Amino acid sequence: MTQMGFFPSPGDHITFENPKHTEWFIIAKLSQQTHQNDEIDVQDGFGPSYAVATFRVRSDLGNQEAYMRVYLQVPH
Repeated sequence: MTQMGFFPSPGDHITFENPKHTEWFIIAKLSQQTHQNDEIDVQDGFGPSYAVATFRVRSDLGNQEAYMRVYLQVPH
C-alpha cells in the first residue's frame, strides 16, 4: 500500500519557536507509518487516526545531528 505524504522530505526544514528559535534540516527520512481508522473505528473508541515518521536531522546551530520523531493526527 502506498504511504500518504503527510511529512516533509529530505532537504526540507522544521522550525521550532519555543523555548528558543531553532531550525532543523532533514537529512533522511528513516521510517514512516500511517494508522488510519474509519469513522466507525473512531466511534468505537479506537482513537483518532495518526501518522508517525522518524528523521535524521541537522541543527542550524553548531551543526549538531539528532533523530526526530514526529506524530500527526490525520483525518479519518
